Amino acid sequence: MNPRVAPLIDLYNLNTNLVNKALKDLSDDVAHKRINDTGSSLHWIIGHIANSRHYVGGQLNAGTVFENSELYNGGTPLKEPSAYHTIAEIKKIFEDVSEKFMARLAELTDDDINKQLENKLPVKDETMLGAIAFFSLHESYHVGQLSFIRRQLGMDGLTG
Repeated sequence: MNPRVAPLIDLYNLNTNLVNKALKDLSDDVAHKRINDTGSSLHWIIGHIANSRHYVGGQLNAGTVFENSELYNGGTPLKEPSAYHTIAEIKKIFEDVSEKFMARLAELTDDDINKQLENKLPVKDETMLGAIAFFSLHESYHVGQLSFIRRQLGMDGLTG
C-alpha cells in the first residue's frame, strides 16, 4: 500500500463503517424522510456517497458500476422516492462500489496518484492524490449529515 494513500484509506474505512451503521435497520420509508420536507434524505445522501466513490473509482479505473448514478449528483433536484433505488439496492450498490474502490486505493502507485486531474476541484493539489483527499473530506461532510438527520428523525446518531 502506498504510504501517501494509507491515511486516506483509513478515513474511507471509517466512513464505510459509519455509512453501514446508518444503513442498519433503515426502512425505505424512513430513508426517504426529509427534515421539514426540505433538504436531502438519508437515502439520497448514502446514494450520493456511493456516487462519489463511483466517480473517483472511475478516475482510477477501479471498475465500479452504478446504474442511474446521475440521480445522486449534487445539485440535482430531488425526485419522488419511487424514482430511486430501494434502500436494499442502494446498500448493495454502496457495498459493491466500495469494495472495488477500496481495493483500487490499496494498489495505487506513485504514478497513479501523481496523475494530473482533468477536472478542477477546490483544492490546490491538482493531482489524483488531491482528488482522493478532497473526496474523503466531501464524504466525511455527508456522513456528518447522516448522523444529524438520524437524530432529527428520533434515531441514534452514528457516534458517541
